[in-house]
Amino acid sequence: MSKQRTLYFAYGSNLNMEQMLRRCPKARPVQPYLHVGYHLVFRGVADITPASEDFVLGALWSITGACELALDRYEGYQPHSPDSGMYRKIYWQDRVQGEDVRIMAYTMNSYRFCPPSESYLECIRQGYRDWGLDQGILTEALDMTNFQARSKLKR
Repeated sequence: MSKQRTLYFAYGSNLNMEQMLRRCPKARPVQPYLHVGYHLVFRGVADITPASEDFVLGALWSITGACELALDRYEGYQPHSPDSGMYRKIYWQDRVQGEDVRIMAYTMNSYRFCPPSESYLECIRQGYRDWGLDQGILTEALDMTNFQARSKLKR
């Protein structure tokens, strides 16, 4: 990877190639990616949360600095106060295409479970189709979110 580009892990609506390229025209799709140690949940929108025995399916994009700024705005990331915006950034190292690389993703600052709208979910489904990902993981995440949301209502 070029030193001036960042590897970004998309797991929600930014999997949708049309949407992502509209937002970040200079982004380049890299490959599908399995992120171990996290699982997908919904808090109205997609989020990932630590889970040692689980994984999240998604994809890697190579993005420019301008792309990252556009994503920061879209994701509600506050660089001067990362815990106060909608999302914060996380980073990890992995080996991709024979290179040791640093990968960035966004994760929510909220912990409330809430199912997504049908239109948002369809945007993610299209992203899964775009990348050839197994939509069963998406269904499991939705089922778990619905269960968690119902459990909170009963308390």
